[in-house]
Order: sequence, then C-alpha cells, then structure tokens
Amino acid sequence: MIDLFIYAGITALAIQGVLSIPIAWGWLKYSKPKPQTTPPFTIIICAHNEEKKLSTCLASISKINYSDWQVIIVNDRSTDNTENIIYEWKAQIKSLKIISIHETPEGWPPKKYALTQGINNCTTEWMAFTDADCIVPSDWLESLAAEIRPQKTQLILGNSPYLIRPGFLNKLIQYETQVTAWMFLGLGSAGLPYMGVGRNIAYTKSLFNAANGFTQHLKSLSGDDDLLVNQIAKGSETQIMPYPWVYSYPQETWKKWFRQKQRHFSAGNWYRPIWKIYLSLWAIAELIGWIGGIIALFQGIWWPLPIALTIKGIFLLFVPSPHKPLHLFVFLPITDFLLMLFRWGATLAGFMLEKKWN
Repeated sequence: MIDLFIYAGITALAIQGVLSIPIAWGWLKYSKPKPQTTPPFTIIICAHNEEKKLSTCLASISKINYSDWQVIIVNDRSTDNTENIIYEWKAQIKSLKIISIHETPEGWPPKKYALTQGINNCTTEWMAFTDADCIVPSDWLESLAAEIRPQKTQLILGNSPYLIRPGFLNKLIQYETQVTAWMFLGLGSAGLPYMGVGRNIAYTKSLFNAANGFTQHLKSLSGDDDLLVNQIAKGSETQIMPYPWVYSYPQETWKKWFRQKQRHFSAGNWYRPIWKIYLSLWAIAELIGWIGGIIALFQGIWWPLPIALTIKGIFLLFVPSPHKPLHLFVFLPITDFLLMLFRWGATLAGFMLEKKWN
C-alpha cells in the first residue's frame, strides 16, 4: 500500500511537470517588445470606502508619464471620506472624472456594476484598470502601450505583487502571488490566457462590448477580472506585461487573507470547462505529489520531492519578483506545502459559503 502511494505521488509530480510545459514555453518565448503605438488610455478605478489608501493610489497616478491619458474614479456607495479625497485630488489631476454610485441595481454584483459605469463613460478605446489600494509606476501606461501590436492586441495581462512586509504570512502571500503570476502570465504568453488580475490589466472597449461585459457571470460576486478574461480572451489577441509591477497592500491577518482567497477561488466555478479540468488536474496532482513525496521521504526515497521542488523553484525564476532568488529557495518547501493546503481549504470554502465584496 505504501509503495502504491509512492508511485502515485511520483506519477502525480510527473503529471504536474507535463502541465507546466506550456507555462514554461510561454516564458521562454516572451521578449520585451519595442513600442509601436501610443494610444490614448483611460484608467478606471472603483473606490468603496477607501479613505485610508486612496490618496497613495492617486498620488502615484498623478506621476504617470504618458502623452495622452485620463482617469475615471467610480465612487461606489462610499460612506467614509472617500468622496472628499477624490475631489481634493481632482484639483491636481486635471483629467480626473468622477462618477458616483449611490445604489446598486438588483441582480448586479456591486463592483461589476461600478466598473461597467466607468467603462460606459470611457471615451477612449484602450482602458487600464487597477484598484484603489494600489500603487502604479510612472511608466505604467508607457509599458502597456509597448505591448500593443496594432490591429491585433485587445488584452494585456499585467503582474501585480504585494508590498513586502515583515512576518511569515507576507512570505506566503508573496509566494502565492509569484506562483499565480507564473501560471497565468506564462499561459497567456503561450497563447492560452485563462485569467488576469484586476490590479493590473488593460483591454479595449470594443472587446468588452463584444462580450456584453460582465453579463455572462453576474451570479458570481467576484471575477470582474479573471472571469472576464476566461470568457473573452483569445491567444492571438493577448499580450502579457511581466514588468513593471502595480503594487498592492497585502492582507495583514490569516483570517483576512483566507477570506480574500476564498472569494477569489470561488470564481473558478465559472471558468470554462477546459480550464476547470486543467486547474483541477494541477491541484489534484499537487496534493497527491506531496502525499507520495512525504511518504517516500519516510521510506528513505529522498529524491522525488526535492527534485520536483527544485525544478519548480527554477521555473518561478522566470517571473520578475521583488524578492531575490535566495528568498524563494530558502522558504520554498514550507511555503509550497502550506500554500497547497491553504488553496484546497479556501477553494472548498469558496464554493460552499456566501461571499461579499468589501
């Protein structure tokens, strides 16, 4: 019986290796493009009770170095000082437009409705999205524009790590973000886009309208970013932007991070069948691989798990990261094992429990 678990674990690790091939290929084929066009951009941000972080976000936006851009802030039912902060910044960001929402219509998830109002009021073809608690680099729009192939690109997937903070929770958050970016950006580069992060994403208004916006997944409170990409993305029209980063503030407690990931993973229930199968195979292979690898270690067969983790660590080096490579390898065995358990718990909870956008 023990031998069966060991063989199953080794087989599972091999399956995960096979599933990693298109990801690795996507990273190997990616090369930083030369700018070909500089279209006007509209930055769209939804703000719901963001008085603590909104000023930092808008301060970073005010430093953007680009020829033609504007920003739309959707103040979504805020009851704190968010509205006053937005109007204070309007004096410094001349191109800032404000949309206020006082009530969300029945049947609409709040953030998807707020984003839709921002998009409907957008006058440019290209739109860039981030969150009200994010910090964008001054060359953000310039870098997005560099990824646009004229008459072809409709969607750009960006990288968005979290700010580095002390403590082990932050190390786990950083690792999870690294793994997620490795997968969705690598597959996006390989012509197989399946998700994106709303903190750093850009797409055309034509693409959004052609897909009828968020209407196909209004029953899901989350997924204004990954579900939209899963629904509308075509490999031939998608580019990735691994760098520069749009930073966001990490969760500071295990409970808050669990709730956040629970909400994120719940969106997977609405993915297209092919991606449900792919991600399910990945998660199951990872679980069985760890079980079989640990049993193998106790039986004196040391090589399967360390070799698999080393290969995974080398693969993750493809992704630009705020951490140095040594940090990745030192904590890799612990963070990878805990992340596997955490993802299973958050995914199951996300499917079973009711979510809400805070």
